Amino acid sequence: MDKKIIKNVSIIIAAVVLVIFLWFTYSLIRFDGFFSPIYTFGLSNPYKYYQEHIGELLLEHGQKYRIDDIDTSDWKIYEDKDLGFEFKYPENFKVEIKEMSNIHYDIYFADIDDSKICNIEVDYPGKRGTFSDLGKNSLPSKRRRAESYSENSNKERLWYIETKNEDILRVGSTRFMNNEKELKSEGISFTGVTFIDRSSPYRFVKITDYQNKCFGGDARGIFATFQFATK
Repeated sequence: MDKKIIKNVSIIIAAVVLVIFLWFTYSLIRFDGFFSPIYTFGLSNPYKYYQEHIGELLLEHGQKYRIDDIDTSDWKIYEDKDLGFEFKYPENFKVEIKEMSNIHYDIYFADIDDSKICNIEVDYPGKRGTFSDLGKNSLPSKRRRAESYSENSNKERLWYIETKNEDILRVGSTRFMNNEKELKSEGISFTGVTFIDRSSPYRFVKITDYQNKCFGGDARGIFATFQFATK
């Protein structure tokens, strides 16, 4: 074979290897995992990406966590103007911000004699590093995890809610009260939902019933009434 041809082929192969190396280095740094370019297409619209690649998977393989069976008509409104969201909570609860850090803050709801409590954790976007970042960079890993669960014996971890806007969102736990029967999974002790704004700037907010302290339908009512403020 002509030496010039061999040289050109070698250059092409080296260039391809370099491009592949650079891409997967970028993927590891940005998404904390090795993902093909095809797997990351569409992340410019994280809401649509989530609904198409994770939401549809949940509908096909997941179990629905009911949030539409709670009467919240007389509940009060909790509003976070900084993060741009609101939700309702039972009208007999008092509210106290119990703890704040650079990654989350806690809302302590309790009735007048503290006999009934509900501890909600609100995570700040973009504060936990790449892999667990509350933002679009974490979506490829969340998609891969959901796909993995749907293909093996971890299907019981695929629970989801359907919001009033028909958004399908995964519940980040497998410990719930379902028809008065508690379903447990080792190592899971909270119930959380990550909400994604439907339009730019695509705000992310994660609401967690920390350690399942909320009574009965309190957490479900909070998830059912969550909404982003109008921009």
